[in-house]
Amino acid sequence: MGAFSFFERELQHVQPVAASAADMPQAGPNPAVPHMGRVVALVDDTPAAANAAWRAALVARTQGVPLQLLHLHPERDSPDALHAQAQDLARRVQARLGVDVECSVRPGRPTELAQHLPAQAGLLVVPYQRRHLLVESIVGTLPERIFRCVSVPVLVVKRAAIANYRRVLVPVKLDADAVPMIRWARSLSRDPRPRVLHVLDTGTEQSLRIADAPERSLRMQRQRRCRQAYAELHEIITWASRDTNESAAAVITFGHAPSRVLEIARARHAQLVVVGKQHRSIFSELFDEGVPHRLVATGHADVLLHPLRARPAPEIDPWVHVLPIG
Repeated sequence: MGAFSFFERELQHVQPVAASAADMPQAGPNPAVPHMGRVVALVDDTPAAANAAWRAALVARTQGVPLQLLHLHPERDSPDALHAQAQDLARRVQARLGVDVECSVRPGRPTELAQHLPAQAGLLVVPYQRRHLLVESIVGTLPERIFRCVSVPVLVVKRAAIANYRRVLVPVKLDADAVPMIRWARSLSRDPRPRVLHVLDTGTEQSLRIADAPERSLRMQRQRRCRQAYAELHEIITWASRDTNESAAAVITFGHAPSRVLEIARARHAQLVVVGKQHRSIFSELFDEGVPHRLVATGHADVLLHPLRARPAPEIDPWVHVLPIG
């Protein structure tokens, strides 16, 4: 944890390099906050699902949008009893928080959610309950499998929903996808300065150490990379803050990204982590140990899985498979 504390203190005094708007990756329209339309909470008869419904209600109240409680059940269950349970939860939420609540009870499984999600949905809220550890390590957690089926951000609720978020962490890459993630962090929380984090890998440093590079050279290279990354991250935050008076703190650290993000989230007692995730097939995510999976499976904070733009596949030289090696 010492490396993180040192670099954050140091970087708050770094003068960012000026950059023009033309240098910033284009991110499309620039709304001050995301348009949610409607918050949908996936519920069942468990306490974790009821807690997720309360979190969804807090978000809906903050955004001034309606809330829909969606209960998917196996066809063998009685829909009347389930509808009564959902209606009771809806009445308690509406009486306590004053949000408009609608209930829907339909046959189906959570992984079939796409066909039941209303067109006006802008955010899906789901509970996290640890199930089979081996299954989760191979094909992902249930919230991750649900995320593959829908096109809206998915908020995974793990903490008790007793108040609005006040400590938010946003791990990002240095590209235009970071802009909407920062806006979502502000929209979902009352954190006056959410931490926007970028983790620099140390692969190049390891190669230089193997080559017996002087320690002074390693420090100078790290400082150069740190200043450049901070300048780019500062520009992204400025871009995300257009038309608003809100700010965010840029934080740079080094190391293995999944491990560092988890460490910093715990050290900061983050209540919400906003992380980007691409829509990929289940076969592409077998044994995935990336940042989103680690946060959902082992983290303590709630996690917003934000869809990233599809990235072009890397070009493959066809001659690699034709020419013999050596």
